Amino acid sequence: MSSASTDSDVEYDERQLRLMEEAIAAYERGVADLSSLVAGLEALLGCLRRADAEWKDRFQREWGQLEDIYSVATYRGCKKLDAQAMKDLGAAVKELKRLIGERLRHHGERASSP
Repeated sequence: MSSASTDSDVEYDERQLRLMEEAIAAYERGVADLSSLVAGLEALLGCLRRADAEWKDRFQREWGQLEDIYSVATYRGCKKLDAQAMKDLGAAVKELKRLIGERLRHHGERASSP
């Protein structure tokens, strides 16, 4: 793979990661609902070109928590999540944000190394 192709893939992945951050921020501001967050993060994860399998697995585990919470709430016909679901959701979102930041730092380190 050429260096230009690799650089292009890194830039593409950075854009997807930034879109993940934006999706989470929109959810936290109440602009997007949980369904949109779950679908958006899943789509963006599938678009990543250069993320290693271990990182993707960790991200998918946390994303799966969001999906489970959403699925249970939908099945039960809940309009509002209970306290435990909100706590679990907050923990998963926090970890997703950490993982995205970790990946963006990794990209930044690659860009600054000779």
